[in-house]
Amino acid sequence: NITMNEIEKFHNARKTTLEMIQDRKYLVNDDDINVDLETFKMYKQSGNLDLYCKHSLEGENSIYVKFYISKKKMSENELKKEVNSISSKTGNGDEYNNNLNIIFVTLEKSNQNVYNLIKSEKFRNVELFIISELLFNTSKHVLVPVYEKISKKQEKELLELFKLASKSMLPKISSSDKQIRYHGMKGGDICKIRRSSETTGFYTEFKLVR
Repeated sequence: NITMNEIEKFHNARKTTLEMIQDRKYLVNDDDINVDLETFKMYKQSGNLDLYCKHSLEGENSIYVKFYISKKKMSENELKKEVNSISSKTGNGDEYNNNLNIIFVTLEKSNQNVYNLIKSEKFRNVELFIISELLFNTSKHVLVPVYEKISKKQEKELLELFKLASKSMLPKISSSDKQIRYHGMKGGDICKIRRSSETTGFYTEFKLVR
């Protein structure tokens, strides 16, 4: 059974997760983000913690967030079973095929095989977070730069502006960077990073996620 301390952790993690997907431009109701602990406990009792949100832009995948609390962590087989189940219940087919983004939140870190699995093409739109990563929304901290994924159109304009033959010529940033993961960016995406500067107020840089 989940202890009271863990219920509070899930409450905080759910709030951060909702803010995270709202920052990714999914349609999230502010009232859902600001649910108090007592209401959250009722959600927990009814087994109604999961979230399903549409994207604000037409043609973008919807997202499903699964709070995996039946066990401390996930195995490869459990992940495969869960993604198929979520795909089916959301009307996206009985077998998961990447046309839905899925986030799993677990109590503990799963084994490396599970992380290797979500790096594969078949599961490229599946993400894993552990609760400890979501207790606080670090993106809201005043010292954290503003990260933003740029569109394919903006990518083309950027390469033309800087006269780059390929985006591979840009400086690199790891796909495991906390803010890159927060914004759901993957290898091959270009990230616009806006940092504050004492001299100019702010400066902007562009990095290729690898």
